[in-house]
Amino acid sequence: MKKEINTKNFTYNWFILSIFIILTIILLQGYIEYKRSVENAIVKTSNLTILLTKKLENDFEQMDNILNFAQDIILTLPKENKLFLDGNDKIKKQIVSQKFNALVKNFKDISVINFIDKNGNIIYSSNPLNYNINISDRAHFQIFIDNKYLVKSFSNVIVSRTTGKNSLAQLLAVRDENKELIGILTALIDMDTINDTLSSININKGGVALLRSSQNTELLARYPLLDESDINKPLPSNNPIALKIKAGEKSGSLEYIASTDNQKRVGSFIVMDKYPFYVQVALSQEDYLAKW
Repeated sequence: MKKEINTKNFTYNWFILSIFIILTIILLQGYIEYKRSVENAIVKTSNLTILLTKKLENDFEQMDNILNFAQDIILTLPKENKLFLDGNDKIKKQIVSQKFNALVKNFKDISVINFIDKNGNIIYSSNPLNYNINISDRAHFQIFIDNKYLVKSFSNVIVSRTTGKNSLAQLLAVRDENKELIGILTALIDMDTINDTLSSININKGGVALLRSSQNTELLARYPLLDESDINKPLPSNNPIALKIKAGEKSGSLEYIASTDNQKRVGSFIVMDKYPFYVQVALSQEDYLAKW
């Protein structure tokens, strides 16, 4: 009788142990598959982030080059072009406008090139100037007044007073040998153009691609854009990606809960070397854990 009881106990204990072992294997396998899904998502977002970063950096570099050409035009015309020297304001504007337009045609993503004098008046433009436009109240103009050593800068997202569209302005100061401001050149790129670049990659349902300032984390462009009021808003100070960038990290990947829509995602980011932006691509948890 005692032997029979011990056998039953042994069988029962072995059954419980077997169940425990099976559950442990299942959980371990599930954890391994989960980690593999996250790692695959990191590889994908990292590659997509590199792709977008290179494309946008190349665009900004081309705009840099075009602004340098525009600066040569502004500085050499008064010295070398007799028609410009002898012409009235209307003729001068026509001459510069033609030359600016030739530059714009070299890079289709630029919507307009403007030259602004030190008082904030747009005096030359690749677009027709049908009325006087002054931008002295704009922060991206004032920054050059406040810092005489500043040469290059960017605006946040603005509504252009020459095109009426949401734009990002890339700016170059034209200064004399004493660093005194002669004027500022601006090349405007429509935000629709940047959004087209962000939307050109496959991020599946729930994924996001975005461009933010690396200096203050203000949102410049996001695909898809959930709320237009998010544009030019910075991230919360405790945002994990904001903390990494503040700590000096130039790139990284992580799982996080988005502050904009509270969705859990895996994302990668890259801070640009030459320009004050970072690119981020993220996939939704629903997407990268679909097979898991």
